[in-house]
Amino acid sequence: MRSIRLVIAIVVITTAPARADDCENDGIGISMFDARQAVEPAHDNALHIDVAVRAIGITWGACEGLRHKVELSAFEAPDLGIADGNFWNLGRYQLEWHARDWSAYAGLRTITMWSHDVRVLTPVVGVRVLPTADLALAASIESGGVFAWSRASATRQLRGDVEIELVAAYPASAATRGELRARWRDYTIDEMRSIRDVTFTAGLGFALVARNGPRHATRGIPGFVGLALRENHDQSAIMIVTELAYAVTTD
Repeated sequence: MRSIRLVIAIVVITTAPARADDCENDGIGISMFDARQAVEPAHDNALHIDVAVRAIGITWGACEGLRHKVELSAFEAPDLGIADGNFWNLGRYQLEWHARDWSAYAGLRTITMWSHDVRVLTPVVGVRVLPTADLALAASIESGGVFAWSRASATRQLRGDVEIELVAAYPASAATRGELRARWRDYTIDEMRSIRDVTFTAGLGFALVARNGPRHATRGIPGFVGLALRENHDQSAIMIVTELAYAVTTD
């Protein structure tokens, strides 16, 4: 029953008339969860699944100007089932600046459980631009190699333990849109194991409700389905990618 109520609330928020002098739903975004999985069809008697989940986040503030975002937790497993190859984040705060045709953010993840290590205050940064009314380009960097403190006294590194992602969406404010993505990861699990891969993804983004308001676009319960090519240690894999966010967001 609560799930039905939340869906109704999201639809009401995203379909309410927009005010000409303000932005949609006062710049508030709510997310109960955001899940992504990429599955490689079994070819070696094993099913390889790349999973990422974010849980409970809220964004608030001015639609054009300063905005805040907090997130409770996040989990990533580049190959679900591999022992000690999972990464957890507990608590995240980011400060955002939104303008009509661009936005940028910088933030910190409070605690990151990096395989065997625990790291405190790891950074995230990103930017999104709209070169045209229909095209959106975004770039983000999430680092586990830069931190304030490490339980294992790990060495800080700018180019290691990092994820960089580039995204293009067209038409950006439509309920159904084409998306191209490129992601580079370089994770060290321990002295013997590491994850270094590049993934190219193409597919369709969709939303239960999407509205292009006078200043910003609002999307309710957005998702994605597509195909990905992952290159990892001289090995290639074709993966089926699906995403779903139980959320309402304002771009």
